Amino acid sequence: MKNQKIFIKKRTFDKRQGVGVLLPIMLFNLIRYCIEISFIILLIVISFFDLRTFKIPNELVIVLFSLAVIKLILNGSDLGNFIKHFLYTIIFTFLLIIIRKITYNGIGFGDIKLLSTTTLYYGIINSFFALFIASILGILFILCTKKKNQNFSVKLSFAPFICFGYGVVSLIKRVVV
Repeated sequence: MKNQKIFIKKRTFDKRQGVGVLLPIMLFNLIRYCIEISFIILLIVISFFDLRTFKIPNELVIVLFSLAVIKLILNGSDLGNFIKHFLYTIIFTFLLIIIRKITYNGIGFGDIKLLSTTTLYYGIINSFFALFIASILGILFILCTKKKNQNFSVKLSFAPFICFGYGVVSLIKRVVV
């Protein structure tokens, strides 16, 4: 009987038990940070592709989409929350397509794909703010280049502005929250 009590006491104060609890939490957070860093790096790579070719590769958008889905799963989203995020993404995509029609192809389908995927990752409210910041920066860029060229029709790579908009929104979110 005494041996069992001693065994129980040793087991409750075992230092390895704390490591067994903390290690999965640390690995989980490491995976989340790796996904976030990968997402940011892919946004920057997509920006460079858009600057050079005025196209956004579908393969990179698919990888971004996959990372967004993995992030939703890791955040513990239940089926209802998962469906809600997808519905918000679909609504935002339709709004962007309407904007494309109204502005006579003012925004490209690559930019729509990029914004839709980032909406799934960052959420619809952050996407509206990022789109607003990207649009203001894009307009300022066009106005600056218009003075130099005196040409109103300027072809614009919008992905760098989108990337910057999400960067600003992420920084504001981290500082405020």
